[in-house]
Amino acid sequence: MGYNIGFQNRYSENVSKLFSIKQEEISKIVISSKQDAIELIKVDTTWEISGNDTLQIKKDVINNLFDRISSLEKQH
Repeated sequence: MGYNIGFQNRYSENVSKLFSIKQEEISKIVISSKQDAIELIKVDTTWEISGNDTLQIKKDVINNLFDRISSLEKQH
């Protein structure tokens, strides 16, 4: 059991956050694949899909996206 704890401690030391972002500092997000892309733009306090003024994105969806991005880790 002592070996396992030591191994876990070494593992956690080799992991760090992939991104260090603050949600309030971001005003545009581009999500792309080889064929398609979608651009999300913050207008005042709401997020919209670029090129479509009528499509607004729910705040909880954006918050969930930022939570997932900020929790990504990289291993050294």
